[in-house]
Amino acid sequence: MESNFRKALKEVMGIDKAGKTENVVENNEVAADNTVNTAVSEKPKFREPAVSQMRDITLESVKEAEQKKSSGLGNAFSSQNNFGQGANAAETSVITKTTKIEGSIATDSNIVIAGEMIGNVSSTNSISTTGKILGNITCKNFEGSNAKIEGDIKVENTLIIKNNCDIIGDISAKRIELSGRVKGNIVLSGEVFIAKEAYIIGNVTASTISIEKGAIIQGLIKIKTE
Repeated sequence: MESNFRKALKEVMGIDKAGKTENVVENNEVAADNTVNTAVSEKPKFREPAVSQMRDITLESVKEAEQKKSSGLGNAFSSQNNFGQGANAAETSVITKTTKIEGSIATDSNIVIAGEMIGNVSSTNSISTTGKILGNITCKNFEGSNAKIEGDIKVENTLIIKNNCDIIGDISAKRIELSGRVKGNIVLSGEVFIAKEAYIIGNVTASTISIEKGAIIQGLIKIKTE
């Protein structure tokens, strides 16, 4: 009887111990979960606003670079016949004031003629002169200042004749700004501006003609209607 009581008591104690053991395990599991949760909650957070701001700055820089690229910085000659220094500008050949050349020149470069040229000059780009040219001129843009030219001038875009520039020969261009002296016919596909200093002996044909008071024209003026 006593042995049976002790046996039952041990079984009961065993259940209690097992229960305690299970409770300990459960408590340990809860503690472990709390530890994990604490570790996770204490994990350092990234500063999202700073990262977003850096990303915005980077995208802004890329946009600015693309805009600069698309803007076409460093183009070649402008319509006003300026000798540009951009990345795509053509090379420039210079004939100095003390140089005299006899013979024709054909080139893809820009040409600056300060000396004397006897012969035809042709360029797929622009020609600027302050010297003397005895020959025909063909180019994309042309500018003359204090120059003496005897020959026809054929320009694809803009032709500028400044003060103290004398030309004997016919002129054709898309657009002309004239304040020098010309003895020859002028034919334009576009507009012509004749300054008050201009002196023209010859006929002028253009789609648009502007003449300042004081300019002298000895010849016919024809407005294109096409």
